[in-house]
Amino acid sequence: GIVDKADEHECFYSDGAKQINKKLYHKYLFSDEELTKSVGKTQKIFQDLLPNLLDEKCEGEWSKHSLFAMVREYVFKASVAPLISEYIATNQDVEAFRTFDKDIPLMFAEAPAFLTKKATHAREKLLENISNDKFMETGSELTSERKALINSNQAFIRSTLGVLFASVGNSTPAVFWTLYHIIADENALRAIRAEVDGIVKARSGTNAHEEPFALEELDKMVLTKSAFTEALRLYHGAFTTREVSTDFVFDPKKPGQSKYLIQKGTRIMAFAATLHHDPDLFHDNLTYKYDRFAPKMDKDGNVKPPEFSKNGKLISEPTRFFGGGAHLCPGRKFISYEMQALVAVLLIRFDMKLVASSDESPPQIDYSSQGVGVSHPDRDPTIMVRLRT
Repeated sequence: GIVDKADEHECFYSDGAKQINKKLYHKYLFSDEELTKSVGKTQKIFQDLLPNLLDEKCEGEWSKHSLFAMVREYVFKASVAPLISEYIATNQDVEAFRTFDKDIPLMFAEAPAFLTKKATHAREKLLENISNDKFMETGSELTSERKALINSNQAFIRSTLGVLFASVGNSTPAVFWTLYHIIADENALRAIRAEVDGIVKARSGTNAHEEPFALEELDKMVLTKSAFTEALRLYHGAFTTREVSTDFVFDPKKPGQSKYLIQKGTRIMAFAATLHHDPDLFHDNLTYKYDRFAPKMDKDGNVKPPEFSKNGKLISEPTRFFGGGAHLCPGRKFISYEMQALVAVLLIRFDMKLVASSDESPPQIDYSSQGVGVSHPDRDPTIMVRLRT
């Protein structure tokens, strides 16, 4: 759905691709210097978009917005402009990506073309925009360095679509679920707003609330990050798929369970949600708890990270949202900072609440999108927004 088989080697396995994974992503997505730049640009974009939430004709009144649509626009523009290119950070590209993203599961499954006609057209529109000379003229440093390392122009264009999908495909629903649950839970909203307010009050200067958040400040937002982690725990629905390269024997090492011969060429699929929803690991496992992953104070008054155990054994890695090993998501720090920044700027500037409706239940998982990444909602809830009083 993203990269043609003819370009697959150049995009993922060539020397240039290895250089991109080893050096460029580490440089631009992990170093504090580059993250400070990109997260700063992200917050500038958020600040530019925020006035659109208010009705100029009714100052001080509530205005209605579709939460998922709002998050989609904000996350798309605030991710694409600093990481890829300002040229495709437009409303038209947001809409094209929405149409493309909707049928990604079908395209990955190689469904018949008549089922993905709209998505294919939207994909071609995105590829056309990436091919435009203005794309490189307004491209990020990461984009420029990626292009220099990829020999084939077609492979660069196709792989850039992959970077686009990786940048916003999962972060959009992840940020949506985080914001939805914060707004829906008065205790969460109150606690996280107090956390953000405390950080702003610790600043000096008359316009402290208008300054962008530094990475050090975002690192202090432990409740905000916990709320994000809890959203991923409940809604991360990706299958990790691997093809076995050599025969091996799988031993479950459990009483009464047999060993299994796994032959070369077998396709194995792991579903991390079985871990994330384990009732032995997570108490009240189907309930969203915004502070589940926040540091806790022990009986001696010491603040410690939360611990998770099963059958008496401490589990050091209770969640696996971003893969592992060579396939560990390189953008995990950026999306976490981006989410925290968006939540923070919204909470210090606006009051928000869900529109109460007797005939609407809370949004559930849209299972048509299950298996690729973070699950989408089956409906887009309406929120009310006004300047904070």
